[in-house]
Amino acid sequence: PPPQSSEDARQMYDESLMLGDVLISVPYVLRSLEAPPSPDLEGGDESGGDLGCAYHISKTRILEERIALLAVHGVVHLRGYDHEIGEDDWGVQCAVEEEIISNIDIKAVSQR
Repeated sequence: PPPQSSEDARQMYDESLMLGDVLISVPYVLRSLEAPPSPDLEGGDESGGDLGCAYHISKTRILEERIALLAVHGVVHLRGYDHEIGEDDWGVQCAVEEEIISNIDIKAVSQR
């Protein structure tokens, strides 16, 4: 139902922004920087496309960029996408991540 007052509208708006939490473990990200890149992600997918955040994370050795990419990945999960469900869902989530990544400057994060 539509809000009946400005207070109702404000509460509906506030609740719509409460997606959940994204927690990123900096020690985990630091350990991941020490690991060799995953050979599975070397060239993107078979069609030459990218693999969402996982591909971009595997390509950067910069802590701040990895954290920014993990934040994108987490927010996409909070919006209801889940790559663990199946191939189709994985592809949809990767496409959403790619769209977000293409609209932000991840490299600028590490230059602050």
